[in-house]
Amino acid sequence: MKARELSSYVLPRVQTCLLDESRKFREKHPDVKVKIYDAWAVFTRVLDEPWSYGFEAVERKDVKRGGDSIWYDNLHPTSAMYQVLADDLYKTLTEQEAPERVDGVV
Repeated sequence: MKARELSSYVLPRVQTCLLDESRKFREKHPDVKVKIYDAWAVFTRVLDEPWSYGFEAVERKDVKRGGDSIWYDNLHPTSAMYQVLADDLYKTLTEQEAPERVDGVV
């Protein structure tokens, strides 16, 4: 099975399991706010338009370049890609509605 076929088979099952488990956790811990962050979507956006994020076009032969590349090696993102993820996660968390106050504590 090729990677794209595998991901289209596995990802929906992982997402379903994650949603089920987060629901169970919220039921056991009603005082906790659970958010699910989709890093896959960020990688997809960056890989589709790397130049929009300051990266060079992705080419398999250049995978170990570092610097302005997305990948450090065949598995690990560069620190620049981690920064894109961190910025997106920060934006996602700060755009959420303000938390409710409980006894004067946010």
